[in-house]
Amino acid sequence: MDLELSTDEIRRGIRDYLADHDCLADVRSVADAGQSAPAPPPFDRAVWRGLAQGLGAAGLIVPEECGGLGLGLRAAVGALFESGHELYPGPLRTTASATAALAAVSDGGSASPAVTDALRAIATVGAVATLAVPAADVQGGCGVTVDGALLRGTARAVPHGASADILLAVAGTPAGTALVLVRPAGLELAVRRPREGIDFATAYADLVLDDVPVTVLSADPGQVSHVLDLAQLLTAAEQVGAAAGALDRTLDYLKIREQFGQVIGGYQALQHRCADVAVHIEAAAALVGLAAAAADSGDTETLAAVALLARAAASEVSLFAADTMVQLHGGIGFTWEHDTHFFFRRARSTAAWFGTVPQLRLEAARRSCLALITPDLRD
Repeated sequence: MDLELSTDEIRRGIRDYLADHDCLADVRSVADAGQSAPAPPPFDRAVWRGLAQGLGAAGLIVPEECGGLGLGLRAAVGALFESGHELYPGPLRTTASATAALAAVSDGGSASPAVTDALRAIATVGAVATLAVPAADVQGGCGVTVDGALLRGTARAVPHGASADILLAVAGTPAGTALVLVRPAGLELAVRRPREGIDFATAYADLVLDDVPVTVLSADPGQVSHVLDLAQLLTAAEQVGAAAGALDRTLDYLKIREQFGQVIGGYQALQHRCADVAVHIEAAAALVGLAAAAADSGDTETLAAVALLARAAASEVSLFAADTMVQLHGGIGFTWEHDTHFFFRRARSTAAWFGTVPQLRLEAARRSCLALITPDLRD
């Protein structure tokens, strides 16, 4: 199979599917209902089933022997770009991150039955999976500890934690950190507390886990770090897509808005601002593509060096594009009634999750990322 061609086909299929479902209308319904109780579900389950099962988006990374497509990270990155572009409020990114983690620990065909069952549930029935990671840092556990086969603590700000059927978490242990799996039966014992946040397009929840049985998937620091790098990469892909979505909508507005008898898209200053955003989107997309190619080829060294840089660049460009969208829409861009604030909120919320730009770049520097462009540079 031609992976590049198949990735283009996947992107086109997801783009067409989401175009038939007004994602921003779903986001607005959540935002408007948030002023009263009870609020609606954070995403449409029927749309998720069509995306996850009908199009196979949930099984892109899942190995074929578990019912998936086995296409690798580049396919998932393409899918997340399209979902980010439409600001899709469903759990595609969280499920992709958890799936990538499961696939990573099952390399070599030695997957445990728990991992195989989880992968099969994701690919075949569209089970919602999520990955609990360090909330505002690039190292350490996510607020939970594992003792034997029991998980304790509170995993905070877990994306789609209130809807998840499968949970993976980076848990603290006496020896460091471990990746653990909580299956549906274990999640029934968790107390789920939805969190209010600024991002109406992504639902977060705190999960209180009191002696919840888990399966320890890996206590290898290198493997846990690799899983977190994959999560950073997939988050970056969605961020770049959201930046492109903000830019495209801004360009559409500039082509029709008139002021002083002229379409404002003809003003050179506005053209330069949009061109700057476009250049930064391409730069971030190139880093994401490089990291995805490294992941698919098994080059964990390059992935470790590039993933955090890609995430930092994606966070910056998503903020830049969202700010530009608000500013170039003028007065209407500051109103509740316009969609600009949804992109603005998504950009700020995601850029603060799992490491800020300075934290990401500092960690990338610690990993000697500069050696990629200056091979002779030594610490």
